[in-house]
Amino acid sequence: MARMQANRDKAARWDIGDICPRIKDILHKNEAGAAEFIPRKSNEWNYEIIGASIHDKWAVDLLNKICSCRKWDLTGIPCKHAISAIWAKKDEINSYVHDCYKVETYRRVYDFAILPMNGQHMWPKSSNVPPLPPQLVRTSTKGRKQKLRRKETDEVGASRTKMKRK
Repeated sequence: MARMQANRDKAARWDIGDICPRIKDILHKNEAGAAEFIPRKSNEWNYEIIGASIHDKWAVDLLNKICSCRKWDLTGIPCKHAISAIWAKKDEINSYVHDCYKVETYRRVYDFAILPMNGQHMWPKSSNVPPLPPQLVRTSTKGRKQKLRRKETDEVGASRTKMKRK
């Protein structure tokens, strides 16, 4: 209850825009890394991002919010390759961030309160027999499970003596 209220108070102090502060910090780091990439437009939504070496190439799909590095797919936060493509499209970066990182969503999550309840001594008494705890069943026995039958002494593998290496 206290943590829910603390998060509600924290979200009420945010007036920085539509993205949560920690996500904004991650976006700023990704923006700093995006400056070293060159975007090439394939069509309206698809871009090829070229890095410093000749082998550094990534494909970015802005419509489906997919990058070949998969960071954007996994986190919902545009990676540096995606930010480079967004800049080339001259679009707003915040519109490509997943909705779960928006301040409005955060406030809606913590909007509902857990209502307090009376202590146990104020609960109504029941006439039913209290439930018994479940029976304790020991499942972890040491060693290997015993076979269904014991082998006779004349069967193969029945001897319990160990063979020496010689």
